[in-house]
Amino acid sequence: MPFTPLPSLIGGLMLSASTSSLLAGQGRVLGVSGIAHSVLASLIARTAPEDREKKLLTGAPAPRWKAAAFGGMLAGGVLLRLLEGRLGAFVGGSVFDGPVVGLGMGRVLLAGLFVGLGTKLGSGCTSGHMLCGLSRFSPRSLIATLTFFSVALVTAQLLPASLPPPTTTMSTTPTLSLPTLALLQLPFLIYTLTPFLLPPAPAELLTSFFTSLHFTFGLALAGMTSPSKVLSFFYLPLPFLPLAGDGGRSWDPSLAMVALGGLLPNVLAWRRIKGWSRPMWRENWELPNRRDVDWKLVTGSAMFGVGWGLLGICPGPLLANLGAGNSLDVVGPFLGAFATGGLLGGML
Repeated sequence: MPFTPLPSLIGGLMLSASTSSLLAGQGRVLGVSGIAHSVLASLIARTAPEDREKKLLTGAPAPRWKAAAFGGMLAGGVLLRLLEGRLGAFVGGSVFDGPVVGLGMGRVLLAGLFVGLGTKLGSGCTSGHMLCGLSRFSPRSLIATLTFFSVALVTAQLLPASLPPPTTTMSTTPTLSLPTLALLQLPFLIYTLTPFLLPPAPAELLTSFFTSLHFTFGLALAGMTSPSKVLSFFYLPLPFLPLAGDGGRSWDPSLAMVALGGLLPNVLAWRRIKGWSRPMWRENWELPNRRDVDWKLVTGSAMFGVGWGLLGICPGPLLANLGAGNSLDVVGPFLGAFATGGLLGGML
């Protein structure tokens, strides 16, 4: 895969803008796995018999803001599909390449199950733990991030998948028209101004929707919606762990720029926010406050790392690919396995 530091950096900055804005405005963490698990469990509850066991299995209905955020990520996938032709030359390939199967449907289902179960047990994924948790200096998020990233890297090294060839030849200087770049920032303008223009209840829903829409655009520019881009990042040359199988795979360090653009600005934002008595538009903070490290956190993070390393898909890109209708013969089973893992994790 081509090295694309500029779009990955811009994508990281967009991820930072959306997560920090939700934190400052609503006092909430944009944890995609938590949002997805909550909404999917609520959808399952609506179709399940109304008995005690089903209610215990599926849990409480998803908060409305989470449903709005879930919808924003699906809508982001739809819009990205429409803009894919304009973005391809900039990101160095297709925004949505085909999910890498490698070992067949068994690999897809196993990856989905591990990502779902792992993120439920470990209380988060790359968005909640890495972007939001590390920036708040959470010890749980530090342990979780180190665990799932290292396990994903080792998994991808031991069980590498066959990567498709790049679908676009990237020019020496990546280009993106200013109107297109401005269009991708339109959600930022909307969720920034909405609380000033509307009553609190509708403003909260619209803010959640457009924040997650902007977040999804950031994922695409960063390269996170392309499974082969993610897996290429995991093919980091390790002298003590030679890459199994085809040695022709090359390492793509582009996603390191996501950490630079997404994490460092969030650290600076949190230094400013943490002294506030309340968020801008709500009375109370709604932030994780646990500091203990237990078996669920470590085991769940490791399981998430295995699933992520097998297929290169985590919850945010999953919803974007679903909204785009990309490779539904793979994304659909992965989603089903993810939901199943989440339900199982909720019972442990």
